[in-house]
Amino acid sequence: MQCPKCRAAMPNGAKYCTECGAKLPVQPDSVPNVPQPAIQEAPAYEAQPVMTEAASAVQERPVKLKWFKFLIYFALWSGGILTALYSFAYFTGTVLGIGIDAELVYSYYPLLRVFHIFCGLENIAYGVPGAHVEQVINAADGITILRDGKLVAECRTKDTDVTQLAEMMIGRKGEAAFVTAEPRKLPEDTPVALKLSHLAVDMPGEMVNDVSLEVREGEIFGIGGLAGQGKVGIPNGVMGIYPSTGEVELFGEKSPLNNARQALKNGMAIVSEDRRGVGLLLDESIENNVVFNAMQINGDFTKKFLGAHLRDGKAIRAYADEIIKELDIRCFSAQQHTGTLSGGNQQKVCIARALAMNPKLLFVSEPTRGIDIGAKKLVLETLVRLNREKGMTVVMVSSELMELRSICDRIAIVAEGKVVDVLETNASDADFGLAMSGIKPEHVKQKGGEAHV
Repeated sequence: MQCPKCRAAMPNGAKYCTECGAKLPVQPDSVPNVPQPAIQEAPAYEAQPVMTEAASAVQERPVKLKWFKFLIYFALWSGGILTALYSFAYFTGTVLGIGIDAELVYSYYPLLRVFHIFCGLENIAYGVPGAHVEQVINAADGITILRDGKLVAECRTKDTDVTQLAEMMIGRKGEAAFVTAEPRKLPEDTPVALKLSHLAVDMPGEMVNDVSLEVREGEIFGIGGLAGQGKVGIPNGVMGIYPSTGEVELFGEKSPLNNARQALKNGMAIVSEDRRGVGLLLDESIENNVVFNAMQINGDFTKKFLGAHLRDGKAIRAYADEIIKELDIRCFSAQQHTGTLSGGNQQKVCIARALAMNPKLLFVSEPTRGIDIGAKKLVLETLVRLNREKGMTVVMVSSELMELRSICDRIAIVAEGKVVDVLETNASDADFGLAMSGIKPEHVKQKGGEAHV
């Protein structure tokens, strides 16, 4: 086509003259230019230089360095967090009853030992539950002993020995003995009420590995030890609350393990350490709590009607009123909800619930935990009265050694899941302290005060 103005030849489809700039007429047979997608050509292959082994190592170095930095940051942060938790556990151990073994923590986290050494903390020892006396003496330069939330003593390791430490840990036996039963020594030929052979219990937080002991008929037998060493697991295993292995004999007859119902039928009962979680129905009345197990297991406090066992409200009310008076449970009436009672009165309801089963042997686990001093006295007096007046065999498990020594006839000390020793209540403070640390007293006496286990 030609430009109508300057007559210059133009290509078909052009809109303006390239010479004069005039607008060109539209040709009827011209096809408009439709933009087509650009076709991307593959880039030409370029030969890559061959990487030598040294060059490859240099290129990989930043990746390895990144991972190395990550590991360092992770170790520092986790070490700091673990140290904070570990320190918190140390200072709260006496309140919460939690013991932390430093060697155990170090075995899982060696960096923590390095951190302690760097900060100058390695030679500081804290008297917390779970710490062995001989380990403290071997590792520490100075020792601080706490008991019942109070500072008892501070001393240099070189100026003391394992016996003196044990005495300071336990304290004098008259300090907390607000209830004292007449000391007794039952004859050696007294029939055995309970015999445990190689008992092992799978209970969280409690290690019961190989417990063997004998409880004589008619005695108050104590089981003591540090937190988490296995004492609480023993009654829970015998009663079938947690899985267990071994052998149990009750008054000369074998009692099956892992069967709570059968244990109750055989004449055993337990006052649990967890009274609010296990021992009581907090939303139910006192009378319903007292008779619950007896109704479910033995069919007591019921009457038959057309072949069915119906609740005997009159018998329940009479027994509840009687046991409330006997145990001095402070309440408005037997219909009061158990959850509204004080801790001490709740514990007495737990005892009343166990007594309704008419047990021949009563386990009482941590009976004074979480209750005031006045209530403690009443609970302990109740246990002594049940034993003396009704001849009931009582096995008392407690972290309060002074309470055990005040009412028990003999005390078994448990450490690391085993019975270390069975002591008379008039044994020395040092003997009890050593046993709680896993050391037999005679071993120390033979070596002139040095611990050899």
